[in-house]
Amino acid sequence: MKNTILFACAVAWMFAAGSASAQTAEAQASGLPDPATVKVPDVSAGTPELDASGDAKYFYFHKDGVSFEHAAGDFVECFGYAIPPIPPVKLPAFVLLDENAKRGGHVGPSPYGLIGEAIGAILMPSLLRRSAMGNMRVCMGFKGYKRYPTTKETYLVLNEGDDLRASILMLAKIASGPAPTSESLIS
Repeated sequence: MKNTILFACAVAWMFAAGSASAQTAEAQASGLPDPATVKVPDVSAGTPELDASGDAKYFYFHKDGVSFEHAAGDFVECFGYAIPPIPPVKLPAFVLLDENAKRGGHVGPSPYGLIGEAIGAILMPSLLRRSAMGNMRVCMGFKGYKRYPTTKETYLVLNEGDDLRASILMLAKIASGPAPTSESLIS
């Protein structure tokens, strides 16, 4: 019985994929909204900021001929590589002194001390954000997307919101939309 249901679903899916309204059916089946309902900021407004090497600090992606649904799937996959895993919560620790500790071995929960932990807490969010941006560049570049410069405000609207699903929908609509008028960035 279960195999019959799976076979019927597969046949129905093949017919839906071949129809003229395949994108709408695929979007509804995958839980994606109609792209026309997704509001996006103007990515061409403003002057992009450049870093010391002349590369744009803030960017978005576009690929000619990609569908909204396919772009959303690509962004979901690449965000999976870009977003670092949540670090474990550090709890206060009680460490018994043993022979190793008496000889100068590691005693506390951090080998960096309180000052080192404070410096790490200040620098780590920036380092994680840079790492995530680099991972997105590599992943989306591998999938054939080109990067285009944008302003910091637009980049923050697209990438730094609390709702990851909304970010993915906005990025997918821009990536599958009309071709940008600005020149693409190198890698």
